Amino acid sequence: MNMRDMIERFPELIEEGWSLGYQVKPRRNVTRVLFLGMGGSAISGDILSEVGKLESKVPMETIRGYEVPAYVHRRTLVIAISYSGNTEETITALNATLEKGATAICISSGGRIEEIAQEKGLDYIKIPSGYAPRAALPLLLFPVLNVLVRSRILKKLNVEKVIDAVSIVNPEDGEELAKKIINRTPVVYGSGPFKAVAKRWANQFNENSKVLAFWGEFPEMNHNEIVGWHGDSLVRNFVPIILESGLENDRVKIRYELTEKLALRRADLVLRYRAKGEGIWERIMNAIYLGDWTSYYLAVLRKVDPLPVDIITELKKELSSRAVL
Repeated sequence: MNMRDMIERFPELIEEGWSLGYQVKPRRNVTRVLFLGMGGSAISGDILSEVGKLESKVPMETIRGYEVPAYVHRRTLVIAISYSGNTEETITALNATLEKGATAICISSGGRIEEIAQEKGLDYIKIPSGYAPRAALPLLLFPVLNVLVRSRILKKLNVEKVIDAVSIVNPEDGEELAKKIINRTPVVYGSGPFKAVAKRWANQFNENSKVLAFWGEFPEMNHNEIVGWHGDSLVRNFVPIILESGLENDRVKIRYELTEKLALRRADLVLRYRAKGEGIWERIMNAIYLGDWTSYYLAVLRKVDPLPVDIITELKKELSSRAVL
Protein backbone atom coordinates (compact mmCIF):
# COMPACT_ATOMS: atom_id res chain seq x y z
CA MET A 1 0.00 0.00 0.00
CA ASN A 2 1.08 3.57 -0.60
CA MET A 3 0.28 6.37 1.83
CA ARG A 4 -2.87 7.41 0.01
CA ASP A 5 -4.23 3.87 0.31
CA MET A 6 -3.48 3.87 4.02
CA ILE A 7 -5.17 7.21 4.62
CA GLU A 8 -8.24 6.13 2.66
CA ARG A 9 -8.59 3.09 4.96
CA PHE A 10 -8.56 5.25 8.10
CA PRO A 11 -12.35 5.13 8.72
CA GLU A 12 -12.60 1.34 8.46
CA LEU A 13 -9.54 0.95 10.69
CA ILE A 14 -11.46 2.71 13.47
CA GLU A 15 -14.05 -0.06 13.50
CA GLU A 16 -11.39 -2.75 13.21
CA GLY A 17 -9.35 -1.24 16.02
CA TRP A 18 -12.36 -1.00 18.31
CA SER A 19 -13.18 -4.67 17.71
CA LEU A 20 -9.61 -5.72 18.54
CA GLY A 21 -9.99 -4.22 21.99
CA TYR A 22 -12.39 -6.99 23.03
CA GLN A 23 -9.43 -9.38 23.16
CA VAL A 24 -8.57 -7.91 26.58
CA LYS A 25 -10.77 -8.07 29.66
CA PRO A 26 -11.65 -4.81 31.43
CA ARG A 27 -9.52 -3.81 34.41
CA ARG A 28 -10.63 -2.81 37.88
CA ASN A 29 -8.94 -1.07 40.81
CA VAL A 30 -6.63 0.94 38.58
CA THR A 31 -5.27 4.09 40.24
CA ARG A 32 -3.22 5.39 37.31
CA VAL A 33 -2.74 4.69 33.61
CA LEU A 34 0.67 4.99 32.00
CA PHE A 35 1.06 4.86 28.21
CA LEU A 36 4.46 3.91 26.81
CA GLY A 37 5.30 4.75 23.22
CA MET A 38 7.27 6.79 20.73
CA GLY A 39 6.40 8.69 17.57
CA GLY A 40 3.29 7.57 15.73
CA SER A 41 2.64 4.91 18.35
CA ALA A 42 2.64 7.42 21.21
CA ILE A 43 0.13 9.93 19.88
CA SER A 44 -2.74 7.64 20.90
CA GLY A 45 -1.55 7.92 24.50
CA ASP A 46 -1.48 11.70 24.20
CA ILE A 47 -5.05 11.78 22.92
CA LEU A 48 -6.32 9.41 25.62
CA SER A 49 -4.50 11.32 28.36
CA GLU A 50 -6.01 14.63 27.28
CA VAL A 51 -9.54 13.24 27.04
CA GLY A 52 -8.95 11.59 30.40
CA LYS A 53 -8.45 15.00 31.98
CA LEU A 54 -12.04 15.79 31.00
CA GLU A 55 -13.67 12.43 31.71
CA SER A 56 -11.72 10.40 34.24
CA LYS A 57 -10.76 10.46 37.89
CA VAL A 58 -7.83 8.20 37.03
CA PRO A 59 -4.69 10.17 36.10
CA MET A 60 -3.15 9.29 32.74
CA GLU A 61 0.26 10.09 31.34
CA THR A 62 2.29 9.27 28.25
CA ILE A 63 5.96 8.37 28.62
CA ARG A 64 8.23 8.91 25.62
CA GLY A 65 11.59 7.50 26.59
CA TYR A 66 13.51 4.90 28.53
CA GLU A 67 12.84 6.01 32.11
CA VAL A 68 9.58 5.54 34.00
CA PRO A 69 8.20 7.54 36.94
CA ALA A 70 8.98 6.54 40.51
CA TYR A 71 5.25 6.43 41.30
CA VAL A 72 4.63 3.26 39.24
CA HIS A 73 3.28 0.44 41.43
CA ARG A 74 1.08 -2.66 41.24
CA ARG A 75 -2.15 -0.69 40.70
CA THR A 76 -0.68 1.22 37.77
CA LEU A 77 -2.05 0.03 34.43
CA VAL A 78 0.75 0.23 31.88
CA ILE A 79 -0.18 0.18 28.20
CA ALA A 80 2.84 -0.38 25.97
CA ILE A 81 2.18 0.70 22.39
CA SER A 82 4.65 -0.04 19.60
CA TYR A 83 3.46 -0.64 16.08
CA SER A 84 6.58 -2.58 15.10
CA GLY A 85 6.95 -4.12 18.52
CA ASN A 86 10.66 -3.33 18.45
CA THR A 87 10.84 0.25 19.73
CA GLU A 88 13.78 0.17 22.12
CA GLU A 89 12.60 2.98 24.38
CA THR A 90 9.20 1.33 24.84
CA ILE A 91 10.71 -2.09 25.51
CA THR A 92 13.08 -0.66 28.12
CA ALA A 93 10.30 1.29 29.83
CA LEU A 94 7.96 -1.72 29.79
CA ASN A 95 10.53 -3.91 31.51
CA ALA A 96 11.14 -1.20 34.09
CA THR A 97 7.44 -0.95 34.96
CA LEU A 98 7.13 -4.73 35.25
CA GLU A 99 10.01 -4.72 37.72
CA LYS A 100 7.95 -2.29 39.81
CA GLY A 101 5.03 -4.70 39.87
CA ALA A 102 2.75 -2.88 37.43
CA THR A 103 0.15 -4.71 35.37
CA ALA A 104 0.47 -4.26 31.62
CA ILE A 105 -1.32 -4.50 28.30
CA CYS A 106 0.83 -4.67 25.17
CA ILE A 107 -0.21 -3.72 21.66
CA SER A 108 1.89 -4.23 18.52
CA SER A 109 1.96 -5.98 15.17
CA GLY A 110 4.54 -8.44 16.49
CA GLY A 111 8.21 -8.00 17.38
CA ARG A 112 9.88 -8.10 20.76
CA ILE A 113 6.81 -6.62 22.49
CA GLU A 114 4.80 -9.68 21.49
CA GLU A 115 7.57 -11.95 22.77
CA ILE A 116 7.68 -10.16 26.13
CA ALA A 117 3.90 -10.43 26.46
CA GLN A 118 4.08 -14.17 25.83
CA GLU A 119 7.04 -14.67 28.18
CA LYS A 120 5.47 -12.66 31.00
CA GLY A 121 1.88 -13.77 30.47
CA LEU A 122 0.73 -10.23 29.71
CA ASP A 123 -2.47 -9.24 27.94
CA TYR A 124 -1.61 -8.66 24.30
CA ILE A 125 -3.46 -7.16 21.35
CA LYS A 126 -1.97 -8.01 17.97
CA ILE A 127 -2.81 -5.57 15.21
CA PRO A 128 -2.35 -5.95 11.44
CA SER A 129 1.07 -5.27 9.95
CA GLY A 130 1.79 -3.54 6.66
CA TYR A 131 1.06 0.06 7.67
CA ALA A 132 3.31 2.98 8.47
CA PRO A 133 2.96 3.43 12.26
CA ARG A 134 1.50 6.92 11.82
CA ALA A 135 -1.11 5.57 9.38
CA ALA A 136 -2.09 2.87 11.87
CA LEU A 137 -3.34 5.36 14.47
CA PRO A 138 -6.89 3.89 14.61
CA LEU A 139 -5.43 0.42 15.17
CA LEU A 140 -3.28 1.72 18.02
CA LEU A 141 -5.84 4.04 19.60
CA PHE A 142 -9.23 2.35 19.45
CA PRO A 143 -8.36 -1.02 21.01
CA VAL A 144 -7.02 0.86 24.03
CA LEU A 145 -10.01 3.19 24.10
CA ASN A 146 -12.29 0.14 24.07
CA VAL A 147 -10.51 -1.36 27.09
CA LEU A 148 -10.58 1.91 29.04
CA VAL A 149 -14.29 2.43 28.33
CA ARG A 150 -15.18 -1.10 29.43
CA SER A 151 -12.99 -0.60 32.50
CA ARG A 152 -15.11 2.47 33.32
CA ILE A 153 -12.05 4.68 33.22
CA LEU A 154 -13.34 6.67 30.23
CA LYS A 155 -16.91 7.45 29.23
CA LYS A 156 -18.86 5.47 26.64
CA LEU A 157 -18.90 6.70 23.06
CA ASN A 158 -20.69 5.88 19.83
CA VAL A 159 -18.03 4.51 17.50
CA GLU A 160 -20.33 4.71 14.47
CA LYS A 161 -20.71 8.45 15.02
CA VAL A 162 -16.93 8.77 15.19
CA ILE A 163 -16.63 6.95 11.87
CA ASP A 164 -19.30 9.23 10.38
CA ALA A 165 -17.39 12.32 11.54
CA VAL A 166 -14.26 11.02 9.85
CA SER A 167 -16.05 9.97 6.68
CA ILE A 168 -17.39 13.47 6.02
CA VAL A 169 -13.87 14.84 5.65
CA ASN A 170 -13.29 15.79 2.01
CA PRO A 171 -9.72 15.06 0.87
CA GLU A 172 -9.97 18.08 -1.44
CA ASP A 173 -10.23 20.31 1.63
CA GLY A 174 -6.86 18.97 2.69
CA GLU A 175 -5.51 19.71 -0.78
CA GLU A 176 -6.73 23.31 -0.57
CA LEU A 177 -5.08 23.75 2.82
CA ALA A 178 -1.85 22.28 1.47
CA LYS A 179 -1.84 24.84 -1.36
CA LYS A 180 -1.98 27.60 1.25
CA ILE A 181 0.72 26.06 3.42
CA ILE A 182 3.25 25.26 0.67
CA ASN A 183 6.58 27.13 1.09
CA ARG A 184 5.70 28.11 4.64
CA THR A 185 6.53 26.45 7.96
CA PRO A 186 3.34 25.30 9.76
CA VAL A 187 2.90 26.05 13.46
CA VAL A 188 -0.21 24.28 14.73
CA TYR A 189 -2.12 25.26 17.87
CA GLY A 190 -4.82 23.61 19.94
CA SER A 191 -6.28 23.71 23.43
CA GLY A 192 -7.29 20.93 25.83
CA PRO A 193 -7.54 17.61 23.96
CA PHE A 194 -6.73 19.46 20.76
CA LYS A 195 -3.18 19.94 22.02
CA ALA A 196 -2.69 16.31 21.01
CA VAL A 197 -4.39 16.97 17.67
CA ALA A 198 -2.02 19.88 17.03
CA LYS A 199 0.92 17.61 17.81
CA ARG A 200 -0.46 15.01 15.39
CA TRP A 201 -0.73 17.59 12.60
CA ALA A 202 2.84 18.78 13.15
CA ASN A 203 4.15 15.21 13.26
CA GLN A 204 2.32 14.37 10.02
CA PHE A 205 3.84 17.40 8.31
CA ASN A 206 7.25 16.22 9.53
CA GLU A 207 6.92 12.63 8.34
CA ASN A 208 4.55 12.77 5.37
CA SER A 209 5.40 16.18 3.92
CA LYS A 210 9.10 16.11 4.93
CA VAL A 211 9.01 19.66 6.31
CA LEU A 212 9.77 21.23 9.63
CA ALA A 213 6.57 21.92 11.56
CA PHE A 214 5.87 22.86 15.14
CA TRP A 215 2.96 22.82 17.55
CA GLY A 216 1.88 24.75 20.62
CA GLU A 217 -1.04 25.18 22.94
CA PHE A 218 -3.52 27.80 24.08
CA PRO A 219 -3.61 29.56 26.46
CA GLU A 220 0.08 28.86 27.24
CA MET A 221 1.34 30.44 24.00
CA ASN A 222 -0.16 33.74 25.15
CA HIS A 223 2.52 33.83 27.83
CA ASN A 224 5.57 33.31 25.60
CA GLU A 225 5.29 32.46 21.88
CA ILE A 226 2.96 35.36 21.13
CA VAL A 227 5.89 37.74 21.61
CA GLY A 228 7.85 35.99 18.87
CA TRP A 229 4.91 36.19 16.48
CA HIS A 230 4.59 39.91 17.18
CA GLY A 231 8.25 40.91 17.10
CA ASP A 232 10.06 38.73 14.55
CA SER A 233 9.97 39.72 10.88
CA LEU A 234 10.70 36.10 9.91
CA VAL A 235 7.14 35.09 10.86
CA ARG A 236 6.15 35.78 7.26
CA ASN A 237 7.80 32.45 6.46
CA PHE A 238 5.47 30.67 8.88
CA VAL A 239 1.76 29.85 8.84
CA PRO A 240 -0.13 29.55 12.14
CA ILE A 241 -2.93 26.98 12.12
CA ILE A 242 -5.49 27.07 14.93
CA LEU A 243 -7.48 23.87 15.42
CA GLU A 244 -10.70 24.47 17.32
CA SER A 245 -12.78 21.81 19.02
CA GLY A 246 -15.65 24.23 19.65
CA LEU A 247 -15.70 22.92 23.23
CA GLU A 248 -13.00 25.19 24.62
CA ASN A 249 -13.33 27.40 27.66
CA ASP A 250 -15.00 30.65 26.62
CA ARG A 251 -11.91 32.62 27.62
CA VAL A 252 -9.79 30.47 25.30
CA LYS A 253 -12.14 31.29 22.42
CA ILE A 254 -11.61 34.98 23.13
CA ARG A 255 -7.86 34.40 23.21
CA TYR A 256 -8.01 32.85 19.72
CA GLU A 257 -9.59 36.02 18.35
CA LEU A 258 -7.29 38.45 20.15
CA THR A 259 -4.14 36.50 19.36
CA GLU A 260 -4.98 36.43 15.67
CA LYS A 261 -5.79 40.13 15.70
CA LEU A 262 -2.76 41.31 17.69
CA ALA A 263 0.01 38.95 16.62
CA LEU A 264 -0.63 36.10 14.22
CA ARG A 265 -1.70 38.31 11.32
CA ARG A 266 1.92 39.40 11.02
CA ALA A 267 2.44 36.03 9.36
CA ASP A 268 0.31 37.26 6.41
CA LEU A 269 -1.80 34.10 6.52
CA VAL A 270 -3.67 32.54 9.45
CA LEU A 271 -5.55 29.27 9.03
CA ARG A 272 -8.30 28.09 11.37
CA TYR A 273 -10.34 24.92 11.38
CA ARG A 274 -13.38 24.17 13.53
CA ALA A 275 -13.76 20.42 13.91
CA LYS A 276 -17.05 18.79 12.99
CA GLY A 277 -18.98 16.23 14.98
CA GLU A 278 -21.20 15.85 18.01
CA GLY A 279 -18.86 14.92 20.85
CA ILE A 280 -15.19 15.22 21.69
CA TRP A 281 -14.17 11.95 20.02
CA GLU A 282 -15.98 12.79 16.80
CA ARG A 283 -14.26 16.17 16.68
CA ILE A 284 -10.80 14.86 17.54
CA MET A 285 -10.85 12.24 14.81
CA ASN A 286 -12.45 14.59 12.28
CA ALA A 287 -9.62 17.09 12.75
CA ILE A 288 -6.93 14.42 12.73
CA TYR A 289 -8.19 12.98 9.46
CA LEU A 290 -8.18 16.38 7.78
CA GLY A 291 -4.61 16.85 8.96
CA ASP A 292 -3.59 13.53 7.47
CA TRP A 293 -4.96 14.53 4.07
CA THR A 294 -3.38 17.97 4.31
CA SER A 295 0.06 16.49 5.02
CA TYR A 296 -0.39 14.02 2.17
CA TYR A 297 -1.23 16.71 -0.36
CA LEU A 298 1.59 18.91 0.87
CA ALA A 299 3.92 16.01 0.05
CA VAL A 300 2.34 15.74 -3.40
CA LEU A 301 2.81 19.46 -4.02
CA ARG A 302 6.42 19.19 -2.89
CA LYS A 303 6.87 16.15 -5.17
CA VAL A 304 8.06 13.87 -2.37
CA ASP A 305 6.86 10.38 -1.46
CA PRO A 306 4.96 10.68 1.84
CA LEU A 307 5.58 7.05 2.84
CA PRO A 308 9.32 6.52 3.50
CA VAL A 309 11.09 8.10 6.47
CA ASP A 310 14.62 7.23 5.44
CA ILE A 311 16.43 9.30 8.05
CA ILE A 312 14.56 7.57 10.89
CA THR A 313 15.44 4.18 9.41
CA GLU A 314 19.08 5.24 9.10
CA LEU A 315 19.17 6.46 12.70
CA LYS A 316 17.72 3.20 14.02
CA LYS A 317 20.29 1.25 12.02
CA GLU A 318 23.13 3.31 13.47
CA LEU A 319 21.74 2.97 17.00
CA SER A 320 21.52 -0.80 16.70
CA SER A 321 25.26 -0.95 16.04
CA ARG A 322 26.20 1.18 19.03
CA ALA A 323 26.77 -0.36 22.45
CA VAL A 324 25.59 1.54 25.52
CA LEU A 325 28.49 3.61 26.86
